[in-house]
Amino acid sequence: MDLESQLQTSTATSPWVSALCCPECGGTLTESGGGLTCARDEAFFATLQGVHRLLGHERQAELAAATAFYCRVRADEGFRHSSELPRVPRGHIQARIWKQRARHFGRFLDWLSRERPRMQAIVDIGAGCCWAAQRLAERGHLVAALDINLDPMDGLTALGEERGLGLGIERIEADMEFLPLSPNCADVVLLNGALHYARCPQNVVAEARRILRATGALVILDSPIYRRSTDGEAMVKMKKKDFLSRYGYAPCRDAAAGYFTITELTRLLERSGFEVRVFGWPSRLREFGRDLIETFRHGRRTARFPMIVAQRRSA
Repeated sequence: MDLESQLQTSTATSPWVSALCCPECGGTLTESGGGLTCARDEAFFATLQGVHRLLGHERQAELAAATAFYCRVRADEGFRHSSELPRVPRGHIQARIWKQRARHFGRFLDWLSRERPRMQAIVDIGAGCCWAAQRLAERGHLVAALDINLDPMDGLTALGEERGLGLGIERIEADMEFLPLSPNCADVVLLNGALHYARCPQNVVAEARRILRATGALVILDSPIYRRSTDGEAMVKMKKKDFLSRYGYAPCRDAAAGYFTITELTRLLERSGFEVRVFGWPSRLREFGRDLIETFRHGRRTARFPMIVAQRRSA
């Protein structure tokens, strides 16, 4: 029985529960005593504040320092949950960023309504405070939101247990490189401002393909993409300098990609079994004009943020 059928026939149990699997052994999970139990190795994973804690202990320890630093930077920069996101009040400290993200997310919603008008099972990877998951659930889609960030202001718990249950959003603490989901459970996988944080983007893309159905699509939004790697390296160097100035610390470069080139990302997706379409990349003439302006203003070319739609190819 697929997720849509389960949603129509069951109100007591979330339809996503049958798709969840043990992060340690991949075994089937069942609801039990305020959490989920794996019968294969008798492991128990708590469900706290409405979030299934499916991040392995060793991986949790590995990510703890980077996650804490990320949360501190986000708080200092004024990012926090709001029920209205991506809309923010006039004068908001990050109004420019949210205006940009709203435009990009609107492009995704247009694609979704045009090419997938029926209810979709959507896995939002790197969901943060679940603002995108909220907007999708409000449109009738069946949404699972995954992240490692549990921050009460900007992470999975910021949504609130009652609000999450009311919207039907399944929230899961999990590593994007090792998704605790069974194969063929999703129609769409969304990576919204997330893929460039991955330690190994190849693993994330492979996991996305594994959980997608035969007709499924992976959509990448708001990851910085360049035509030339030299521009991406300049951005990373500038960020590192800024972090060192503000905090006396900068994350290890090996911990995340930080950016992609359009050629690199396209090849990665194609090698992983996807057919790729790019929406929102400027024409050659517009790109050349923008390059001139950006080089004059910033001394370098800045990132583009196209929407990448990767359609799963049959094996």
